[in-house]
Amino acid sequence: MFQRFALMPHRSVRDNVAYGLTVQGLQSTEVEKRAARWIERVGLEDFADRYPGELSGGMQQRVGLGRALATDPDILLMDEAFSALDPLIRYDMQNMLLDLQTELKKTIVFITHDLDEALRIGDNGRHPARRRHGAAGQAPGHRADTGRRLRRGFRQGRQPGEVGPGREHHETRNRVRQCSRHPARDAA
Repeated sequence: MFQRFALMPHRSVRDNVAYGLTVQGLQSTEVEKRAARWIERVGLEDFADRYPGELSGGMQQRVGLGRALATDPDILLMDEAFSALDPLIRYDMQNMLLDLQTELKKTIVFITHDLDEALRIGDNGRHPARRRHGAAGQAPGHRADTGRRLRRGFRQGRQPGEVGPGREHHETRNRVRQCSRHPARDAA
């Protein structure tokens, strides 16, 4: 799933969610059953016959999420998936994603520039440090992995959404910001 929802404007919500299942070659009864399940799961059962242009941004994102999950992938890649949404809808989508993760136990690679979102959703994270000199491999003492692995402050072993603006959350935010200013320091 990406920041741009990549929905097919000439297909209904039902047909967009069913698309990947059809490409997989499933029988039409199975396609209809799975599509209906995911449309309901993302809360769009009353909009199944609508077209993307008739939906809000949050609803379009839910169509994309339903389409992605309908094919039962092992890994879900979400690149800036919620960044185009307004804050309230974004928060609702984060809650939906956390609920789905709890239910499905899928691996989700969630890419975001929003540190608070990363801390709220993630179990662990990576912070890409800035390179000091030119291209990779050209700087003296260059490390092959310039990113910093971050663990504390993420929601490991917590209930979805439990990390908030508490002390641990703020400490992690400060460590990430420090890492951005001084990439050679270890943020782990």
